[in-house]
Amino acid sequence: MLDNNRFIEYDRTLDMKSKLIELSWSEELSLELDRRTVESFGLRMPSLTSKYLLGVRKLSEVNAVSPYFFHLAAARHGRMVLFQQLAELGYSWTGYEWQEK
Repeated sequence: MLDNNRFIEYDRTLDMKSKLIELSWSEELSLELDRRTVESFGLRMPSLTSKYLLGVRKLSEVNAVSPYFFHLAAARHGRMVLFQQLAELGYSWTGYEWQEK
């Protein structure tokens, strides 16, 4: 039986903790496709942290846009662009999640 939930483990360099992010099978495939597409432009996709991934999820649901566009923007201009856009929309990073102020 296949497990439809996957986990990606990564190191939190700022918090010095290890955290697990739960990804569905379709999210994992989408992330891999986005990574390959971004790399085809000669760019490098940012490292996957909970702050980054949850920020991309939040922006894509608020703006009703594919997460790919946010991965591409982060690859071109850095992750801070996403965090600034979330701040402009009234979100802040508290308690390992994006919350409205």
